[in-house]
Amino acid sequence: EAVPVSEVMTKDVVTIGANEHIEQAGEIMLQHKVGAIPVMRGAGLVGIVTESDIFGALFELLAPQGQHRVLLIEDPDRPTPNYELLCQKARCKMTSLLRHESPDGTSTMLWATGRKSDRLVEALTKAVRQVLSVHRADE
Repeated sequence: EAVPVSEVMTKDVVTIGANEHIEQAGEIMLQHKVGAIPVMRGAGLVGIVTESDIFGALFELLAPQGQHRVLLIEDPDRPTPNYELLCQKARCKMTSLLRHESPDGTSTMLWATGRKSDRLVEALTKAVRQVLSVHRADE
């Protein structure tokens, strides 16, 4: 028998105003242990902000210039990749790694230097569930 969404949905919805800062959204999500919150302007819904949105914004804010940046989602059914070894095999050097675990999977930001960014992206694509964003240092 099909279960209506209304029987499993969250009824006490936490929201955020459209003009609030992303840090506030992250704080609310952590405090209420939710992965997304509706964004309101007055009484109207204008969008939704997710963990991935916040992680992506952090990715751009923290990105060192002159480095390749890759944002990806790990596969929960596989062991955590050895990112340093993957970088070495692609003739790149990993400079930073930031991971955030959630029930939906682990989001990871990786920064690396080197000329072989295509090889790095190819290796990462084989090792994780999804590569969400790639910024090459020369772009």
